[in-house]
Amino acid sequence: MSETLNDQIVTIVVTALISGLVIPPLAKLLDKMIERKSDIKKQLRERQVELLDNLTRVIWKWRFLAKEIPYHGFYKNTSAHAKTKYPDAVKNYREAIWDMLLEMKSIKSGVMVWFSEAEADEVEKLYTEVKLIDSDLESTIIEDEMGGDCTPKFQKLSKEFSDVVSANIDNHLKVIAAKIKRGA
Repeated sequence: MSETLNDQIVTIVVTALISGLVIPPLAKLLDKMIERKSDIKKQLRERQVELLDNLTRVIWKWRFLAKEIPYHGFYKNTSAHAKTKYPDAVKNYREAIWDMLLEMKSIKSGVMVWFSEAEADEVEKLYTEVKLIDSDLESTIIEDEMGGDCTPKFQKLSKEFSDVVSANIDNHLKVIAAKIKRGA
């Protein structure tokens, strides 16, 4: 046999071996890698959605509990219903606030793991706004408990919740949700 024929036979045998022995397992490995990457993306998205849902739940719970105080506080001197609702609103808020703040910090920790730093900063901004409003709310409650006329402060806080707080909550949540939509 000629050398060219031998070279051709060797090339055919090597090609057959590579095609039959190397390529199928390599293709299978590549498929598994692609599937694993898809599973990781799916898990990331699920975790991000879960964190956003938890943050949404806790922040709106806070907002509605907090809003009840200035709402009932404003009307408590003119409405028997508000007069009975106001102490309950204060009690419910005070019983829940620390757990809600703790949950927000816990969610921020999760956001730091599953999102970028920018989204964690959004949660921190939201937390800071809650703390500032909580401080105003608590000082107004204390002043009211000491006999001060807090009707104007309750009115201002109630308006702030309606006009500003709700919009700010929505804006912070939209920033975080946009990250999920982009495919983080």
